[in-house]
Amino acid sequence: MLGSIPFIVGAIALAMAPLAHAQTACGGQLTGNGIYFSVTQTPNFSILTMANNDANINRNESYILYCTGAPPSTLELLPLGYGGSYKNFSIPLAKVMVDDNYTSTYIELVGQRNTITILSNPPNIVSPCLQQRVANNSITNMTADATQYGLVDAAFREDQHPEQPKDIWMPHSVDIEPLARADYVRAVSLFFNQGAAGQTIYDQVAAAYNQHRDNMEGIPGPSKRRIGWIRYDFSTSHWTLRNSNFTRALIEDAGGQPFPLCGTAEDNSMLTTDEVRTLILNSQVLIDQTEYPSTVRPMPHIRQTAFSGFVGPIPVFDNNKVFSLDFTRNPGGSNDYNYRMAARPDLLLKDMIRSQYPAYQPSIGKFTFFNTMYGYDTPQGIVYSATNCSLPDTSFNNAPYFDEGILPIPVGSVPDVSPAPPPPSGSGIYGGSCSDAGAGKSKSKVGIIVGVIVAATVMAAGFAFAFFKWGKRAKEDRFIELEEEMNNEIPLH
Repeated sequence: MLGSIPFIVGAIALAMAPLAHAQTACGGQLTGNGIYFSVTQTPNFSILTMANNDANINRNESYILYCTGAPPSTLELLPLGYGGSYKNFSIPLAKVMVDDNYTSTYIELVGQRNTITILSNPPNIVSPCLQQRVANNSITNMTADATQYGLVDAAFREDQHPEQPKDIWMPHSVDIEPLARADYVRAVSLFFNQGAAGQTIYDQVAAAYNQHRDNMEGIPGPSKRRIGWIRYDFSTSHWTLRNSNFTRALIEDAGGQPFPLCGTAEDNSMLTTDEVRTLILNSQVLIDQTEYPSTVRPMPHIRQTAFSGFVGPIPVFDNNKVFSLDFTRNPGGSNDYNYRMAARPDLLLKDMIRSQYPAYQPSIGKFTFFNTMYGYDTPQGIVYSATNCSLPDTSFNNAPYFDEGILPIPVGSVPDVSPAPPPPSGSGIYGGSCSDAGAGKSKSKVGIIVGVIVAATVMAAGFAFAFFKWGKRAKEDRFIELEEEMNNEIPLH
């Protein structure tokens, strides 16, 4: 009897093995494909495909991430419908090269900052603990030469070398929706065998973002604040409009109305002086994304370049509703927006809402990115340095960086939207005339087009019916003729 116990235990272990494998996945379990990537997972390996989402970069790459001693064979891949060549990576990665701040944020969020040993532009780092690693010479500046590639397991890059087997394509596109950018944390997490952590982080970010958005859904159209988002290009001496899918979605999800008020305009479209002036005069909130040199003061610069010779009130200035994006920054002035905005759009959306409604959700903390007084004019906000890495979570201005967690957002009622903004003024797609006259013209044109289409459809149907009747009658007449001919030619028996 006792001799049968090992057999029973072994049988139970064999029976449990498929169940154990079904509950695990190499790289860590994700709940499904991403918005711009797909994944197939097995206990021994996962296949990750980064789909192309940027018209300027022709990439659609697949990677095999394996947790065993060797990548899967062709025979293992064929049943899954995969063939061809892939880049193979043994995971978890231990040392990586990163060519942008966005990806380093994803890596930090899943607790793997110590794997980053080579990084582009270390002075732009805002994360205190990565600043500390730079100060300790644990991170060196990226040159992407052969020596550096020999020191790492992989390199996360957008401008990759097609022939470089260690390159992993990580898109930097700004023209995709906010949660699609945050979703890349799940793809990156697989390379460190942290898929479960990446999934949890994304779920929390998405839940917070969606709750903010849902809280703003009830704002009626006439009460929506018009939010202008601009940037000054010092190389061309012109203001430009920010109007990517990312920026436009943020404004709309915050219950605001983006520019242009009608018609279309490309992201980074160059604005004339009249256009930027009209946009600013019609804005209830203005975001200035310009990264000013220390010798240029923002508010005088806007007045000089957009309002020279103008006499009259500028409501968005008078109401202190002009925001830069440098509330959180490092000692060199590099702002956190350029570092964390891709991974934490929930924080950006919170700022966007609070810029319109200061009393919104007071329990979730102050601004993260938006700076009401411009850091270069009146320095304020949070400056993170390497020394802040070792401080307890709440010891530095009650503003921990990565260790604060992702707070759930309470369900909120629609904020008090009174008084409603005044109607827009001025002409063109940034003014008041286009939404009325333009809409009227559009409607009348649509009416004419619809009328023509209906008339043409009716006439075509009439012709088709007449042709059908004529054809049917012709066939009947011919049948009668044939019948008469047959009766005359065939003898009766």
